[in-house]
Amino acid sequence: MTGQFTDVSQVEKFEISEAEYARRQDSVLAYKQRNKLGRFASSDQSESAAHPSPSEAYVGIKVGQRCEVEPTTEGGIARRGVIQFVGPTEFGNKTGVWAGVQYDEPVGKNDGSVNGKRYFSCPAPYGGFVRPEKVRVGDFPPIDLEEELEEM
Repeated sequence: MTGQFTDVSQVEKFEISEAEYARRQDSVLAYKQRNKLGRFASSDQSESAAHPSPSEAYVGIKVGQRCEVEPTTEGGIARRGVIQFVGPTEFGNKTGVWAGVQYDEPVGKNDGSVNGKRYFSCPAPYGGFVRPEKVRVGDFPPIDLEEELEEM
């Protein structure tokens, strides 16, 4: 009786018709319908919310402004810096507008250049590029991490 645990062809499987699945209220399909997600989202609402037009996204973002960039991961820390570039780039999918940020701490990925093209200058790794919708401009003074650690 070798292979009795690895041969899955003998395992009885649970099957349900599409019509019966559609009637269930405790399914992923029902959840998506209730919350208007995926293909159930209204097309004009989902497109405008997910992709603001480039002119809307960077209105008010200007070179030299202090900013805070949203964390890249859940539970991450917002990064602060100065806007050094706003405009289209030659990297990525070459669409849309990017904001070049010189961070206060060495949390960036570059020195203001990507693939040999310079967009702004800063020490490596203090530079980074983010979509304008991930940036908030305003009065965001630099955070002195050493000073905060001393206070603890």
